[in-house]
Amino acid sequence: MMGLLNRMVMEHISLDGFFFTMAAARLDRRRRLTFAAAGHPPGIWVTPGGESRFLESKTGLLGAFDSEVSPEEIQEIEMSRGDRFMLCTDGLTEVFNKDHEMLGSDGLMDIVRKQAMRPLAEMQQAILDGVAAWRHGPVTDDMSLVLLEVR
Repeated sequence: MMGLLNRMVMEHISLDGFFFTMAAARLDRRRRLTFAAAGHPPGIWVTPGGESRFLESKTGLLGAFDSEVSPEEIQEIEMSRGDRFMLCTDGLTEVFNKDHEMLGSDGLMDIVRKQAMRPLAEMQQAILDGVAAWRHGPVTDDMSLVLLEVR
């Protein structure tokens, strides 16, 4: 899908400076998560015990380079009951504190780990609150957060 999107943009839109990021995840009935991303902030996998791991983008920005996107860019994880998976936009990672330090993916991961034992809805709000507490000044980018739990 990402390869087709990249090719379509390069062949039919091809505007200077036009590019985009994306992430896609699919969870099947056997609890297998299939994930792929292009230039997007990493997905975060968290277990009920608080273990966590990034699922990084394996492909660069789409629409920026006329290169093939390999099927090897897909990651698969066997999830278990209680595991959680989070996707977000860069509006949650590219925020700065009063010292002009960016939160980044590692800072977001710290927030996620601290909130991992909360009920799902509380965890989601606590992550947003943690990012807001870090940020100095107004919101400057969109913030989208998807958090799911395997049952």
